Amino acid sequence: MSAQGSNLNNLVEHVIGVEAATRVAQLMKVPSVFSIWECGWVSRKEIAQALNMLLFADLLQRVPSGRQYTEEVAAQGGKVMHDHGALRTVIVHHLAALRRHFLGVLAARRHPL
Repeated sequence: MSAQGSNLNNLVEHVIGVEAATRVAQLMKVPSVFSIWECGWVSRKEIAQALNMLLFADLLQRVPSGRQYTEEVAAQGGKVMHDHGALRTVIVHHLAALRRHFLGVLAARRHPL
C-alpha cells in the first residue's frame, strides 16, 4: 500500500483493521500516486481507491476462486490489478432486475388487483 500513515492507508485500516489492510496491499497493485498525500485532507481519488481496496478485500472473502487465483499470483511474487469495472457490469445487470422487481411492487400497490 502507500506509506504508513498515508490517507489511503488510514482509510482502509479504519474499516478492516491493520492486518487485513496490509494483506490487501500485499496482494493488490496500488498506483504509486498514492505514495504522496496531503495530511488533513482526503482526495476523491484516495476515497475511490480505498473503496476499491475494500471491495477487493470483501471479494477475496466471498469468492473462493478469486482468492485462490490471487494467492497463486502472490506466491509467484505478483500482485493483482482489481478491475472493478468488470464487477460494475455484473452489478448493473442485477440492479436492472431489482429495479424491475421494485417497479412491479410499486405498481401493484398503486393498482391493487
